[in-house]
Amino acid sequence: LAMLAAIGLFVFRAVIARPLIARVEGTSLRAVSIAFWAALALALVAVPVYVLLATAQFALRSFWSVGALVPLMRVSAFGRGYLDLELVLGLFAFAAAAALWLDRPQQAQRSVASLLAFWGALLAGGAAFLAPGIAGHASQTSPRALALALDALHVGAVAIWVGGLVGLLVLWRSLASGRRVAGLVVVVPRFSNVAFVSVLTLLGSGVGASILHLPTLASLWQTSYGKTIVLKSLLLLAAMLLASVNLLRTKPQLQASVERPGAGPDAATLLRRLVGGEVVLVSGAVLAAALLSSLPPPPKALAGLAKPSARTGPGPVTTVVSRDGYRLELRVTPNRAATQNEFSVRVERGAAPVRGADVVATFTMLDMEMPAQSYRLAETQPGLYERAAPALVMVGHWGLSFQIQPRG
Repeated sequence: LAMLAAIGLFVFRAVIARPLIARVEGTSLRAVSIAFWAALALALVAVPVYVLLATAQFALRSFWSVGALVPLMRVSAFGRGYLDLELVLGLFAFAAAAALWLDRPQQAQRSVASLLAFWGALLAGGAAFLAPGIAGHASQTSPRALALALDALHVGAVAIWVGGLVGLLVLWRSLASGRRVAGLVVVVPRFSNVAFVSVLTLLGSGVGASILHLPTLASLWQTSYGKTIVLKSLLLLAAMLLASVNLLRTKPQLQASVERPGAGPDAATLLRRLVGGEVVLVSGAVLAAALLSSLPPPPKALAGLAKPSARTGPGPVTTVVSRDGYRLELRVTPNRAATQNEFSVRVERGAAPVRGADVVATFTMLDMEMPAQSYRLAETQPGLYERAAPALVMVGHWGLSFQIQPRG
């Protein structure tokens, strides 16, 4: 959240609010710059602390065992990804400092040095958007390039939106009351246009990423990952509702205040309230995304599950299924994870046991991506095929399928 706010505040300060100085006399962007540096400083501290906390959890050590944890921080792809993010944020800080120092908002045209520093900061910010995806689910999703691109676009769109909202609140607070409305008349329409594009990008990249990560539509309400996406989407939709009020009501009122000054103060007050609500809702959506990153996406195996013949468990399973004239009695005992389980299927046709069939049981983990396991069952009695194996290697939901080929 700190990183998103920092990069968004830089874009707000260097692009959206820049014309304010030249158009409204006696205004300053100093408060926005201070907010930018505060958010960036928090991000630069939070990233290594986050990696240290994660490493301590995975290494089963205390967070305060810094000497033992630091050598382990780059052992995992997760740790390397976020430590590289720290490096990228450092580069972004250097380029942003140069861009803001060289910028002269009073001048319509930027100098060559200012442009180079500005684009360097934007490129470093774009690289920062890639880092969470490289260390998270996007890098494990096929096609990888598309998943990473959608993830970066999604994070970038949120950054520009939330950073701009924070920038508007800071600007509203820092402008003198006599210049507040005039300043907002300059900045709000520009931010509204940028935010509109950001929201469209957010929606498009979010839908695209969901299509890549969710094997079925039902995964939205049948898996924890899907339910978290729904929660995040509801928070964003609520924020978009507030944003639409700003776009359709507050923005026109501010623009009309040029000719009718009496409308300006009320519009400015409404803007502050709505933007404050947007900040809370978008921050909540970012926290939902943080929860999402800790949950495994549903496996592709769900798409091949089709309509199951039965849903069973927990505890010992005894289920009878009729299929194509055959009666199949399925048993799983004791149906517990990480232990030896007995799996059997009794095959009958017309009340007579079916002998000499080829029976293969396949176990597919339905809560996360994991290779399927297959076992051939031996006929221990006429028509009864059994196998004992530790196939349920972890707690969760499993898809158990039997492929039965009768003799002949």
